[in-house]
Amino acid sequence: MSDVATSGRPPSSPPRPRPPVLPGLPAHGTQVMTSRWRLDTAAHRVWPLLLDGAGWPGWWRCVRAVQPLAEPHHWQLNWQAPWWLPAVSTVQLGPADEAAGLVQAQVSGDLAGQWTWVLDARADGGCTVTFRWVLSPPAAALGPWLDDWLLLRLQRQHQADMGASAAKLSARLACRCGPVRQWCGGFRR
Repeated sequence: MSDVATSGRPPSSPPRPRPPVLPGLPAHGTQVMTSRWRLDTAAHRVWPLLLDGAGWPGWWRCVRAVQPLAEPHHWQLNWQAPWWLPAVSTVQLGPADEAAGLVQAQVSGDLAGQWTWVLDARADGGCTVTFRWVLSPPAAALGPWLDDWLLLRLQRQHQADMGASAAKLSARLACRCGPVRQWCGGFRR
């Protein structure tokens, strides 16, 4: 007799394997935070401020201090993490393509992942600034509930920081800033 006939239910099957992560998609447990705003100034005026790590504390609200490291385009950042907790990360700026308006960076340390800045010229002479941060999951997970709670707090702070940073960047460039649009998404472990 079959298992179905004796127990009234089908035999248990082995768990299905997880589908592979598609190339280009973040791994499970990562968070993707994106901010976009318009500046009424040309992209070539914004570009040097994105590449100048030493100048980031002057307009990027959460960046408290930057120390250059021995290798070019490498910096140690002191952040203000949620609840005013200090965080330290190392940023390695990748090759920048001004013609494409694209610069990426690898970030390691307390807050890790990949940054992407994109500058798009607009027909009216201004530009659109997009910042995307793929935040890697912490090495030591705290548990699903606490991880979700902390990531929600980090998302909210990120949104507040990028809104304030857009305003400070436009003030530094003496130009008008359009509304800041932001969205976040996570990929479960």
